[in-house]
Amino acid sequence: MGSTTRGLAVLAAALTLWGCGRAAGRVVPYQGEMQNTRTHGGEALETVAARNPAIARYLATHGQPDFVLVTSPQDVELVYYGRSRLVHFHGQGPETRVGELSPLPLEVANVLPVDLRAGTPGSIQPEVAWQTGCWHVDVEDTRCRTCCRSPIACASECKPLE
Repeated sequence: MGSTTRGLAVLAAALTLWGCGRAAGRVVPYQGEMQNTRTHGGEALETVAARNPAIARYLATHGQPDFVLVTSPQDVELVYYGRSRLVHFHGQGPETRVGELSPLPLEVANVLPVDLRAGTPGSIQPEVAWQTGCWHVDVEDTRCRTCCRSPIACASECKPLE
C-alpha cells in the first residue's frame, strides 16, 4: 500500500470515527431540526415518548402534534399548528416539567416546514434572507429560550427565572 493510499485510508477511518462520535451524542436523528411528525419526525416523536413518560402521557391526552423539535435530552418541543400551541418539556423522567406557549409567535411559524395536512404555509417572508428567530416558554420557575438559525439548526437554553 502506497503512502497516499495509506493516508487516504487513515483519513477515511478518522472521518468515520468523528461522524460516529458526533452522532452518538444525539438524542434522535436530526436533533435540532423542526421535524414533521408525519414524515421522519414520527420516529423522533416515538423515541422521545418512549424515553420520557411525561411526553407519552401528554400525547395520550392531546394527540399527535404536527411537529417535534428535540434540542437535547432535557428539552423537547411539540407544535400543534392548527391549535396554535407549542408545548415545551424540560427535564427527564419524574423531573420533567411542562410549559405551553399560545398563540404561536411568528418566529415559530417561520421555521415550520410546509405541510398541507398541518396547514403550514412555510416562511411568512421567504424573500427575506434567513434571520435567527427566538421564542421562550416559561416552564414553572424556568425560562426556556429556543433559537433557530434555520429550520434545521435550532437550540434551547433554560435558566431559572429571576
